[in-house]
Amino acid sequence: TTASYQYDIRNRLKAVTKDDTNITYNYNGDGLMVGRTKGNQSTRYYYDDRGLLVAEGTVDSGAVFITYGYVFDSTGKLVGRQSADESKLQYYVTNGHGDVTELRDASGNLLNSYSYDIWGNPITVQETVPNSLRYAGEYWDSDVNLQYLRARWYDPATARFIGEDTYAGETTNPLSLNLYTYVENNPLIYIDPAGHKAIHTGTWYSNMKVGPHCAKVGISVCAKEALSGVITVSSEVADFLILDDINTVLDPNASTFDKSLAAVGFIPIGKFIKGGKLIIKLGSKEGRKIERAFEFTQIGSEKVLKSTFKSYEQARNLAFDITGDLGADSKAYVGRLKTSYGYQKVIGRQSADGKVRWRVDYDPNKGFHINVEDFRDGTNKYVFRIEGGEKAYKSIIDSLN
Repeated sequence: TTASYQYDIRNRLKAVTKDDTNITYNYNGDGLMVGRTKGNQSTRYYYDDRGLLVAEGTVDSGAVFITYGYVFDSTGKLVGRQSADESKLQYYVTNGHGDVTELRDASGNLLNSYSYDIWGNPITVQETVPNSLRYAGEYWDSDVNLQYLRARWYDPATARFIGEDTYAGETTNPLSLNLYTYVENNPLIYIDPAGHKAIHTGTWYSNMKVGPHCAKVGISVCAKEALSGVITVSSEVADFLILDDINTVLDPNASTFDKSLAAVGFIPIGKFIKGGKLIIKLGSKEGRKIERAFEFTQIGSEKVLKSTFKSYEQARNLAFDITGDLGADSKAYVGRLKTSYGYQKVIGRQSADGKVRWRVDYDPNKGFHINVEDFRDGTNKYVFRIEGGEKAYKSIIDSLN
């Protein structure tokens, strides 16, 4: 069996050819799959404001005929579905992981049954009626054996996503550094409904209560709670926080916020200096824009941020915002200062032409820090200081080599 994949300009899966079968997919402005076509048969999908699949229908001569409507409880847990040709609900039976194990009619008669291995590969499938919701309660395309997890598609046969994550991960959690692994290689207790982050089973549903909480206490309070860990930030909460009410994020230590921005598809689209602040502009595919502002002090030719980052990952993420994509032909930046611990070691990354680069450094005056140099439009040098001192600096250098 061979398969080939095609992606659109936003890195969304748009077509799969497997043996003699060709499937195409369409997405809406929120990045959700709303259309699937196989041969002459097209299907439309509809979602609620939580990103949950609530209905699907077939397309005939431009008109959509709803075939199934899906029912979730107040926490977002899958409960049942309404078939267009039946007057009563069909009910899903799920296990503790959220996997659909059975589908029964209103009288309790067994319609379908399923079992899976730990990664989600189907072991047994017994069906009397069609059903698209399977492992972890998520959409399964049985023609191509892939699972749709909103931001990305997952292949249980390889236990990997077929597209890379937009969040670069954290060196303190090595499993997060592989951009293709599924739930940090621990599917027993984790799921990843957003396609961006492993979460404990059940967390996805409980987080759906946070949106109303934020509306009640106010966005500023909710943002502080999210950043401090009082509440868990899911992609929905992040989206809630950054819609229209937040235009500027001043906290450079918002590691959780960095992840949330990645989860809802925000990428850097520009930067500028204004009033002693470095402003990073980010945009989403839907056209929403926000700005992150960082105050700095000009010392010689360098702009030194006034705030000190709590972790290397936070400073590195800001460096990524400034450098952007260095390109597939980027290369390692190797230390050249003989007195440095990083001498002749990989200390960062640079573009192929050397015009933009970042590197990890340490000196007694600045302490542990990241240098960013951007020569694409003049000479721009930035310094991001990080807590932890020389010991933390050496640990990061070791992790890069």
